[in-house]
Amino acid sequence: TSMTPYINFNLRPTSDVRIDGRYSHTTNTATDSGTTVDMPIRMVPKSIDAFTLGVQGDPINHLNASLRYTGKIGTSTLMAVTIDTPTSGRIINLQSRPVDNKMSSISASIGYTLSKQVSLSVSGEYRNNTYDIPVTWGNLKVGATSLASQATYGDSGTMLITQNTIDRFLDVSLRSQPIEA
Repeated sequence: TSMTPYINFNLRPTSDVRIDGRYSHTTNTATDSGTTVDMPIRMVPKSIDAFTLGVQGDPINHLNASLRYTGKIGTSTLMAVTIDTPTSGRIINLQSRPVDNKMSSISASIGYTLSKQVSLSVSGEYRNNTYDIPVTWGNLKVGATSLASQATYGDSGTMLITQNTIDRFLDVSLRSQPIEA
């Protein structure tokens, strides 16, 4: 189940300029027989805060431009896990760990109408995605049947595993309409 309340605004200070924005908060939950349970496989963040702010306008005749900033912050908790290997008698309990997902992008476009039949537009986007997953490492001595010193989230063995991607897009379009519709 997902619930996304949002608020947005649209402001037009002049006939040539428009400013808009939006903020939303999504909560994803899983239920089993009417009871809320943790998702066994976390495919989406448990909560997502998304926001965007943009400005569009026609600064001069035949020229239009826009600029937009978009951001998303998602947080989850990976479930606590018990690893049990009956053959060796080892049981390791791993505590729940938070997961953070962050995305931000800046996009812009500019278009120019050369004539009634021909126009040119250039648009681009710079997007940055970062995923942080804290991982805790514990040591188990060879031949031991229990983990004497339990690995705990936040201790000296905890480190962030980070995946970071940067995407860049550029689009140049020439539109021609040689015959009127």
